[in-house]
Amino acid sequence: MWPDGSWYEGDRTNGLAHGWGKLKRPDGSDYVGEWKNGEKNGRGYETWPDGTTYDGEYTNSSRNGHGIFKVANGMTYQGQFVNEKMHGYGICTFADGRNFSGEWDYGHISGQGRMTWPNGSEYDGDYVKDQKHGTGVFKWPDGRSYKGQWGGGKQHGVGVATDAQGNSVHGQWTHGRLLASGGTPGGTPRGTPRGTPGGTPRSELPRKKQNVGALHTPRSHGSEGSVTPRAPA
Repeated sequence: MWPDGSWYEGDRTNGLAHGWGKLKRPDGSDYVGEWKNGEKNGRGYETWPDGTTYDGEYTNSSRNGHGIFKVANGMTYQGQFVNEKMHGYGICTFADGRNFSGEWDYGHISGQGRMTWPNGSEYDGDYVKDQKHGTGVFKWPDGRSYKGQWGGGKQHGVGVATDAQGNSVHGQWTHGRLLASGGTPGGTPRGTPRGTPGGTPRSELPRKKQNVGALHTPRSHGSEGSVTPRAPA
């Protein structure tokens, strides 16, 4: 029995958990796996009372290395962790049906990646801090597409928009709106995309000591969300 009421069963060295062991906490959370000098180190499996689980690697009691993090509400992340945060390459399936595969930077979608939506929309390109930023291609399920520059989650810079009939507009966009175009007589063709349909869903995983299962309602701000997985302490 530990001072905080936790119960440990397993290998020990000099009075410290070392080797393989099980830890049960008063709040109902459990850890089974490898220990080193009293810290979770190596491979382990952790569960929380709400059904959230983590199966992966630890260093100094923090999620470090490869792991699978499953939140009770249906969100799953599989990939690299650094100091408890998603960092490196990972695949995340959100509770609202979106799926992202690509690069992460300390809990944020940053770098090259691909996001798909349940309605068939998809984006393949650059991200910075959870927003489409850089160069990328967005495709709508009805056949429309936009290929070009992005800023803050919206078309911003030079790009090419193509409607469902194959008519294209080469132009300059600012914050999701077409300012000037060329190559198509009569201006912008009908159905030319002027932003992500219905707004780009965004969601945020809870911070530490919050309800791990709660995800914010998707909003139309072009952000894919700050999605750092934080389990209860």
